[in-house]
Amino acid sequence: MKGDVGELKFRKVVLVDKPLGPVFQLSGWARRRFEEAKERASQGKVELDEYDRRIVESTRQLCVQLRIPATVYNPYRVEWTNRVTFKGEVSLDVVLADSCSFEPSLVILEKKAQGVLDADEWKALIAPELAYKFVAIKKGHRRFVLRIVLPVVSGFGSLGVLLSLLLFPVLTKYGDAGELGLLALFLGISFAAIVTVARLSLPGDGRARLVADKMAAELVGRDKLIQALQKAETTLDSREKDKHRHVRVNRPSEKERIERLLETQGHGRAEE
Repeated sequence: MKGDVGELKFRKVVLVDKPLGPVFQLSGWARRRFEEAKERASQGKVELDEYDRRIVESTRQLCVQLRIPATVYNPYRVEWTNRVTFKGEVSLDVVLADSCSFEPSLVILEKKAQGVLDADEWKALIAPELAYKFVAIKKGHRRFVLRIVLPVVSGFGSLGVLLSLLLFPVLTKYGDAGELGLLALFLGISFAAIVTVARLSLPGDGRARLVADKMAAELVGRDKLIQALQKAETTLDSREKDKHRHVRVNRPSEKERIERLLETQGHGRAEE
């Protein structure tokens, strides 16, 4: 029996509470994500004060109204911070509610503005950010591809083919130099197409921002949204005077957004 089955040996395993080696140690960013995931997995109840609780509840309400799946964004608490780190490498400024949905389980808001705006004003600022990220920008992708990418690629592609046919007989006479010329022509046309698409995409993003503001105005009320934007503008202007500036890439200012909302309001009344 012993020869057929073999001898079974059991080894006692002792768990030692020692720090892991440098290879297994988590970075600060990964450790924070791990701790947050562990907290959510334990389903421990997170105690929120009334201020944070109202912000979380209003954000969840907006998610339902905008039909944002809980698997995509489902906040359970507010994270007050002045900077966020993207993939543990790039550090970005948090400006008001610009990064509210940066983490799928948190409402990330600027710590410097904590208590400056009330819960309803935060809701008004969060609404357009959610509408832009989860609704407006997705609707704009199809429009962007059909109305910008395809025409630009087709136009520059046709131009490249035409120039290649015209210049090919001439460039082939120069051997390797001619081949380099064709390559330079191809790279130049490709670069021009990329730059053109990038420049034409800016109005499309601005259009998506305007659509998001309109959606937010319907959810929270146009007057409340404008009031929140005015207060946000005042808050940011006071920082400009104190030389505390934040970088906001490709984003209209609060003043521009207010003007657009007032313009659309005027057009709506004129149509009535």
